[in-house]
Amino acid sequence: MSIPSRLSSEVIEAAKTIWPDQVIAEKITANALEIIANVNKSNFVFFSGKSSRGLIGGLFYLLGFRYDAAKKQTELAEKLGTTDVTIRDSYRKWLNEFPDLFRDVIGKFEENEKGSNCLQSNDKNSHFQNEDVF
Repeated sequence: MSIPSRLSSEVIEAAKTIWPDQVIAEKITANALEIIANVNKSNFVFFSGKSSRGLIGGLFYLLGFRYDAAKKQTELAEKLGTTDVTIRDSYRKWLNEFPDLFRDVIGKFEENEKGSNCLQSNDKNSHFQNEDVF
């Protein structure tokens, strides 16, 4: 079974649990499945050795910002049955491997964090050093 097929039902169910607004849950689900399918085609080894909950959690963390429905890492971790450290590691891996997929999200982090300590470095991913942006 392919990775997108294996993750599909998990993504759908998890999004419904995390976002009570059905419209937001459906948008995030559709975008997550599209990203997973595209990443699987271009860099399938990205998924090797990673838990599905961690992958989904990190992706959901980023997509929450995209759709103005951000959740705290601790909340995602609790609902997905993982840890906030796993969520944090996962979203950083998504950003490091596929920054072009998340330019809009990076921009939202920067808007929310102007003048904050987490923008100290010029590194493209330095604004993701705090546990939670909010």
